Amino acid sequence: MIVTSDNGAPMIFIDDGDVTRHRPNGDWRGQQGDPWDGGHREPFIAYWPGWIPAGAVLDAPIYLTDVLPTVAAAAGAALPPGAAEDGRDNLGSLTGEAPPPPADRPIVHHSLGGRFALRAGRWKAVFAEDSGGGFSESSISALFSSGSGKAHANPPWDAEHPAGQLYDVYADPGETTNLWDAEPAVVAEPYATLRQICRDESSGLPFDVPLAEAGRV
Repeated sequence: MIVTSDNGAPMIFIDDGDVTRHRPNGDWRGQQGDPWDGGHREPFIAYWPGWIPAGAVLDAPIYLTDVLPTVAAAAGAALPPGAAEDGRDNLGSLTGEAPPPPADRPIVHHSLGGRFALRAGRWKAVFAEDSGGGFSESSISALFSSGSGKAHANPPWDAEHPAGQLYDVYADPGETTNLWDAEPAVVAEPYATLRQICRDESSGLPFDVPLAEAGRV
């Protein structure tokens, strides 16, 4: 049995209650639709007596895309070619028979407004200003509160607007200190990785943004 969720909780609707007293996303910044951890980080609880040790804690990143190959491995079922291309079989990590997934495995995030973020190890780069069109952005919150309009991020993240966010999530898990301008070489690495993952601009990621060293890809 696996208990988890697909995203963080929204906090902009009246029926959500008093989110200053009941904080559904805990200490993590943001909410559903945002690129910050409040929009993406979720509990993952796996229960399989005799196979997964009771009370064990796996301090490692797991994608929801990992669920299919992991469950298939547990069932002894082979996946067809091309299935779960972004997923990883984590059965051995859950049972304690294999090391945990690597901490620097790239994790792709996506905001409601179509902006990308990527985490690898201690660094998380958000290729947008503010929430990238997520629920925390005031204009988006107003749209959803009124029940009209279509979500979008403003301003865009492109060659003319290359401002973004960089967080050291080990030292700053609350994503409070933006290091984007202070660490241009660090920013270039996740951008290069993201371009490899996205493959082309049909993904919605601009490939021509002039970030330092990004032209190596």
